[in-house]
Amino acid sequence: MHNAIYHAATIQQLRQLATTQADITAEILAQRVGRAILACLKQQWPESQKIVIICGDGDNSTYGYITALSALEQGLAVQIWQIGQNHTTTPITTQAYLACQQANIIISDHDDAANTLTTVDVIIDAICGFGLPSTIAAKTATIIQLINDSHRPILAIELPAGVDADTGNIANIAVKASVTLSLFGLTMGMMTNEGLDHVGQIVVAKLNLPEKLWCT
Repeated sequence: MHNAIYHAATIQQLRQLATTQADITAEILAQRVGRAILACLKQQWPESQKIVIICGDGDNSTYGYITALSALEQGLAVQIWQIGQNHTTTPITTQAYLACQQANIIISDHDDAANTLTTVDVIIDAICGFGLPSTIAAKTATIIQLINDSHRPILAIELPAGVDADTGNIANIAVKASVTLSLFGLTMGMMTNEGLDHVGQIVVAKLNLPEKLWCT
């Protein structure tokens, strides 16, 4: 992976190319991302034992569910906060969500788990990544405020929720991450304006993808 800076639309194209040109399935790619997230968590906070993963919609929630399963397999205590009913967006997302249910991972609405954040070791932001709405909905904004007020380490996947990938501007509120895990490439929003103050340390994931993807 290169350290060039891309537009969000290009990152989405790279994500698609990873499955069409790298001879891997979307499911295998999602599994690699999940392992990269857990590896980053263990590298940054090796003593962590209890995590909560905040899942929104799209690819980021898929990564969140798969990370939860991997964390459980490695003996971590894990809980998922689900925002909305977006676990049916793709077959892979639905499969991962159902696997979490079958593994008896607690999947909660934040309304009955507001005290959880102060007791966990790490919070994983898998809310929206690059899929930023123009305005963060009230319920999601409340969760983001709880995350920021928890004073716990925060690992954002792709981009902290609420940060525009291209401009670095924030919506009405944004997660202030300790670490942001960049999956397919860096974006200008990580380096400029308010984004710079919200991404924390940027770590580049190793997904074992062929070099030709960045030459297409």
